[in-house]
Parts: sequence; structure tokens; C-alpha cells
Amino acid sequence: MDLQNKTIVFSGHFETMTQDQLAKLASFVGVVPRDTISGLTDYVVVGTMYGDLFSPPMTEKLQLANKMGIPLITEVDFLNYVVDTWQRRLAAMTVKDQIHTLHLDQQI
Repeated sequence: MDLQNKTIVFSGHFETMTQDQLAKLASFVGVVPRDTISGLTDYVVVGTMYGDLFSPPMTEKLQLANKMGIPLITEVDFLNYVVDTWQRRLAAMTVKDQIHTLHLDQQI
């Protein structure tokens, strides 16, 4: 799954961080986070409060995503994408660039 330049909406409670933190992380790896679902939304990242992807949507936001045919992905899928993207970026950098970038990441 390639989320580069895709528009995503976070929905629900997340185990690893807040929606705002996830949105900052998304922007950092080239994903476009939005607060509301629209015709421009490519994916909805579903938090744990909403059960699993095989259950029927239980909130207005998820019902709208379902009605519009917008695919749902899990928090784990999103974070795996972030890790994979970050690993590819680090592999392409020099050691000096990696140290500088890691220092900047600590500020996020």
C-alpha cells in the first residue's frame, strides 16, 4: 500500500498516540491528513474504539466512509507504512544526513 500524497482521515481512539500526533507523522512521510471525510479522502485510518475492519461501521464518520466506498486501514497498517517509508529514506541517506535528520525528528 502506497500512501504517498494520499489523503487520509483518522477516526477513533488510537493506542500509540493521539490523532494530532498521527497527523503530524503522516505529514512527515508525505501523507495528507484531513479532519473530515470528503470526496478527496483516499483512506480512513481506524482506531481501536471502532472494533475491527470486519465489523459494520459504528459511527457517522465510518458509515460515511463505507457509503462512499473509502477503504479503511488499521493503526498498525498505517504505522507499518510510516516505518517502511522511514527505513527507505534512511537507507538512501549518508551517515551525516541520518544524524542530522534523527536530531530533527526528536523535535516532533
